[in-house]
Amino acid sequence: MQLGTLEDTDCCTRNCCGASRPFTMRIIDNMGQEVITLERPLRCDSCCCPCCLQEIEVHAPPGVPVGYVTQTWHPCLPRFTIQNERREDVLKIIGPCVVCSCCADVDFEIKSLDEETIVGKISKQWTGFVREAFTDADNFGIQFPLDLDVKMKAVMLGACFLISMIQWMQTPGIIPNCPPGLEYLTQINQLLVCQRFDLLEVLGCFATSKKYEVMNNQGHRIYYAEERSNCFLRYLCGPSRPFTMTIYDNVGHDVITMHRTLRSSCCWRNCYVQKLKVEAPPGEKIGYVYQYFHPFLPKFKIKNENKEDVMKIRGPCMLSSCLTDLDFNLLSLDEEIVLGKISKKWAGFMRELFTNADKFGIQFPLDLDVKIKALMLGASFLIDYMYFEHWP
Repeated sequence: MQLGTLEDTDCCTRNCCGASRPFTMRIIDNMGQEVITLERPLRCDSCCCPCCLQEIEVHAPPGVPVGYVTQTWHPCLPRFTIQNERREDVLKIIGPCVVCSCCADVDFEIKSLDEETIVGKISKQWTGFVREAFTDADNFGIQFPLDLDVKMKAVMLGACFLISMIQWMQTPGIIPNCPPGLEYLTQINQLLVCQRFDLLEVLGCFATSKKYEVMNNQGHRIYYAEERSNCFLRYLCGPSRPFTMTIYDNVGHDVITMHRTLRSSCCWRNCYVQKLKVEAPPGEKIGYVYQYFHPFLPKFKIKNENKEDVMKIRGPCMLSSCLTDLDFNLLSLDEEIVLGKISKKWAGFMRELFTNADKFGIQFPLDLDVKIKALMLGASFLIDYMYFEHWP
């Protein structure tokens, strides 16, 4: 079973308060139901005064407190206390004096109240020089006794998020002309977009909303995308349906929003051509992806926020992806220079035949405007819906 998390904070709070910000973290199961809620109040990031110590409240199900994690003051060590729903101390968490994770994991030991017995640990795992230096995408492992109270296991999960925020979360550096949340795109020239496999869709029971993972070329997830659309329109309009695609970073911030309006799948007239509006951050337009008519080829224009043409995308005449990848080339406006491409990856007979779980690779110049990189990501979603999505 996998659980997903979404942080519920506004953009102003994230930028003003950084790692000290208050938040509501919603933990969601595979069916999209919220099973745990974590509440962190606003506290100063200094722990010299008891009123400034950090804490997090854990609810499971939402609205029902099951425990708390409170920071405990110590001059040298990061220390926390795990409490039950009645605020009674249950366990303690003690971290190392030096929390540098260079080339090794960092263990926060979970101990009994007398600190004599180690009952588990929370480990910040080393993920490699590049990922540690340039991203906030941390990995944590949690170990606890199998027979530990399930409520305490949920509280330990909350402790993991609090430790991550306090010890390792960094306020993103400001990059000129880069929308917040897109800083990582300035450092890469490839993306891999993978649609999540949905068993209900394979069985033909439901037309479910699409979910994607966006990864770098090393397979590390950097974004998560989720379609928001009406169930009735998914059945009625199929691949032509309107939708809003929200893209979240690894800590649950919504960094990009894409809007597709309802258009006919016929493109013989300009009024029917498909288009996608891209916002980053949500509410601030950075550009558009427009289809334009061609009798044989799938063709698109990438436009900036002023609807001025910037680049073009041209696909192949035959859109059958049997045994091979399909390339949609990113071109200059005169169509003379190939600048990059969006590739529909061949995923194998079974996956191609019975599912809509497509995989796309995106390549672009490293120094390409980060907004254009985000627009190319949007173009990959539009291409997927138009040419590779099956009618439910």
